[in-house]
Amino acid sequence: MTSAPWLDTSLTTEERVVALLAVMSTAEKMSQLQCTFPRSCDAATSPTSVLEGLPLGVGHVSTLEMRRLTDREEAAAFQRTLQTEIIARQPHGIPAAFHMEAIDGATCPVRSPCPTA
Repeated sequence: MTSAPWLDTSLTTEERVVALLAVMSTAEKMSQLQCTFPRSCDAATSPTSVLEGLPLGVGHVSTLEMRRLTDREEAAAFQRTLQTEIIARQPHGIPAAFHMEAIDGATCPVRSPCPTA
């Protein structure tokens, strides 16, 4: 993948996008429109089970269930592990966007992600 033009930062964003879309199959493009919603996000959650039935990975991951975690390091480890599996499934190494329907990112019950004062 080192010679992939979409990874060449000397090209414009438009040139990189055009190059990537030109080599992606319709199935790969469709996988980027898919989202997965893990029902649990702890260390015991298998990326394989989260991505079951999604052989090319997904374009985005809802992390709403991360609110159940009490440790940010655990949330980061889950996200890293799942992202690694998503990238491995994608023939062109496209990572997924992780999102939570909140204004300030992952919220853990014992910590606030933003200053409260």
